[in-house]
Amino acid sequence: MRFLAGFRRPSVAREDLIGPVLAVAVPPATVGEVERALAQEAPAALVRPVVCHLLWCGRLTADMSRPIDGETELTVVGGAR
Repeated sequence: MRFLAGFRRPSVAREDLIGPVLAVAVPPATVGEVERALAQEAPAALVRPVVCHLLWCGRLTADMSRPIDGETELTVVGGAR
């Protein structure tokens, strides 16, 4: 959780990628699948902070008992917005 706290500010996430990240995370997808799905729009280095920000904000959920990596499964909370 301490790691995700670094992504709590909206300024760390590209706002234009929030919608696409939420869209490709439905149905549940891994972080790596989301990054690959958006590779034409942005490099993984820009997508991963959006994922972490959405996890911090509670718009995505994941198993927090292990480190977040490309195999971490994401679920959209309340459906895509």
